[in-house]
Amino acid sequence: MKENWQKDFLKIAQSICTKGKKVLKVDVWNELYGLPIVGNIAGQTYQIEIDEKRVRQAIKAGLCNVMLGDCRRMPYPENMFDVVLDFLTIGRGYKEYQLALFEYARILKPRGMLAIVYWTATEEYEQCDKFGGIKQMYFCRVEFEGELRRYFEIQKLWNFAVNEKNRLLKARAFIGRKR
Repeated sequence: MKENWQKDFLKIAQSICTKGKKVLKVDVWNELYGLPIVGNIAGQTYQIEIDEKRVRQAIKAGLCNVMLGDCRRMPYPENMFDVVLDFLTIGRGYKEYQLALFEYARILKPRGMLAIVYWTATEEYEQCDKFGGIKQMYFCRVEFEGELRRYFEIQKLWNFAVNEKNRLLKARAFIGRKR
């Protein structure tokens, strides 16, 4: 069963991924193992995935327009997409997230939309890191959101809690329009 924040994100994705829009979903994990976003939105969808094994799985599962690639160095031309969806991809450990945000802005058409969910560093996280050793997966929310605002105007921003590995961690979702 989907958690409420997942349903909210899917609703937002559905509202901005309308018929006639060209949509890029970053990674295929959700489609293979979790919340299938691409199968539940309108528009012409493309997916990029850094893991070669997952690309093969996605193609075998019948997903269309799946390409092997890195969101920090997109193989797409400028102004190609109306919408980019990032569901806990760069928020999972890309230390060079600035490169990914720059690429998202580059490949989006003028006034294109970005919908992104990302983890935030919290006091609870700092405590659980002593045991889990997962600190590199998180980054400073203030710094990250500053980079988001550099390229995108905020349309919607909300907080939620996620139970990961029996730890309650905090995350945020951001919907923004390319400046």
